[in-house]
Amino acid sequence: MRRSGALTVALLAGCVGAPPAPPAAGSDGDGTAGSGVGSSDGVVDEGSTSDSTSTGTPGGSTSDPAGTPLLVISESPEADLGDVELEGSAAAVLLVSNLGDGPATGMSGGPLALPFGWSGGAYPGQAGDCGDELPPGGECEIEVELAPQDFGEVWAELRIVHDDGEVSVDLRGRGVGQSANLLINPGAEDQGSPPPGWENVGAGSWVAGTLPTGPAPAEGRSMFYCGEGPNAQFVLQQLVAIDSWASLVDAGTLRIHAAGQTRNAGSYDQHRIRVRYLDELGMQLEQFSSTWAVGYGWQPVEDLRLAPVGTRSLQVELVCNNTGGDACGAYFDALELRGQYP
Repeated sequence: MRRSGALTVALLAGCVGAPPAPPAAGSDGDGTAGSGVGSSDGVVDEGSTSDSTSTGTPGGSTSDPAGTPLLVISESPEADLGDVELEGSAAAVLLVSNLGDGPATGMSGGPLALPFGWSGGAYPGQAGDCGDELPPGGECEIEVELAPQDFGEVWAELRIVHDDGEVSVDLRGRGVGQSANLLINPGAEDQGSPPPGWENVGAGSWVAGTLPTGPAPAEGRSMFYCGEGPNAQFVLQQLVAIDSWASLVDAGTLRIHAAGQTRNAGSYDQHRIRVRYLDELGMQLEQFSSTWAVGYGWQPVEDLRLAPVGTRSLQVELVCNNTGGDACGAYFDALELRGQYP
């Protein structure tokens, strides 16, 4: 796409005029009319005088015969690439024009601060056609892109330098959308007991794997389930820091999406998914708890809410109450914890 606007950086040479004309014939040398040629009935011939105020070297001019380039970048002084989804990218094509009377030579583009870059990796960008020279009145295009890796406003300065100077434009944009899954081993695919990435803090033990006589996982090849233990509450947890998003949290613009699948098999032990919102001291500000479930078949659990102001970490808990037998009969799979902005 091509956008409009202008920012100009230019160096212009000043023109030097011719020396003042000598007094006209018939004058007295002081600008008054005389009796010679050049007067008629005592009236001065105005065409014989000069009102130029230019100064310079008699007999010549110091102007650069090659002229001076004057580069303009469209969208100046700021090119806004808008909202871009995390893990995605957006490109913008900008027009470069030479409005001067001389060629711009030795043109090149400087490096761009991440997450901005030249599309294709180098100046003038994949869809760009600017080279190292632009003649007077010429136009060419450059292409830049934004690939945000985190939420929020981002900016960088784009510069094009040439032999007679440089021209620049500010690039801006915003990372938005939904983050990658914040959980380690969210689908129990890394098997073991306790499950890698998780901490067993309740009674009994937890396993990431499958049971020969148990249900099939909700997705993938593995799931979380409770191992042997007493008639008590089994809890498996993972703590996730979100302090890098503190400014968004405290501005009330960051949402947390939690989801997963739960089920029973062969028992009626209650189970649930819980997410605790903790401040910088680990104190709970708020929590989400799914209802206690006891049914067969995989059932979805989902919650979306604004993170309370002051939230700095999230504690995800898988909970099962063993009411009888050697193990707690609950299964969990396909867990998600993601940030959303705005």
